[in-house]
Amino acid sequence: MLGRILSSFAAAVLIAGGTLVAVPGEASAADFCGWQPFRTNWQLATVMKAGAAVHDGPLAKCPIQDRLGAGGTLTNIHCKYINDRYDNLWYWTEEGWVYSPYLELVIDSGVPTCGWPQ
Repeated sequence: MLGRILSSFAAAVLIAGGTLVAVPGEASAADFCGWQPFRTNWQLATVMKAGAAVHDGPLAKCPIQDRLGAGGTLTNIHCKYINDRYDNLWYWTEEGWVYSPYLELVIDSGVPTCGWPQ
């Protein structure tokens, strides 16, 4: 039992210079909220759910900062993030973080993965 707990703990943190740093798969809401990756490439997406929540991080627990417009309008996706802890996909858009079922890619030519901040 203790070995399983310790291996889970070890998988959840990196030991860097004697400090413990959470890794994305086991990060808390505080680690996700406020995360703003670089805005580089983008893909067009259609809003599938009018008024869908726009969060300030790729986690439902992060505060809602805005709402998407009407269904059928377009937005730009800069990158994607798969939240392994909850097994869901989020897109970093012009407006902020949007849960993937609320958007549909217009042309799926490969949305880059958002780089976790170092």
